[in-house]
Amino acid sequence: MVKWGRVRQKLHAALNHKFVELCIGAVVMINVGIIIAEADAAASCRLDTSKCAAGWIEVANAVLLVIYTVEACGRIFVYRRHLLGNGWDMFDIGIVLTTYLELLITGILQDTDIPG
Repeated sequence: MVKWGRVRQKLHAALNHKFVELCIGAVVMINVGIIIAEADAAASCRLDTSKCAAGWIEVANAVLLVIYTVEACGRIFVYRRHLLGNGWDMFDIGIVLTTYLELLITGILQDTDIPG
């Protein structure tokens, strides 16, 4: 077995600590609440949903994306190729990458005259 460096060991311990797991679980639950608030705001605004979301929702989504990105990068650093064997971690990373892809596509569409 390859010996892990000190930083990798500490990060592994932190990512698997019960407190960190509870915090990430709380972040996920907060995210669910924000998704509900965002859907409710979009449902009440039928013509232009991009104008419906409150500013706090966009800020909260950005903060959550940063949290998820830091966790995903930490897991990639710690587990490396062994991460591919964990379905939940792959699912989480897929969601984070999909979100960045959505932001990229949305940014490109806003810079063009293509109706989105």
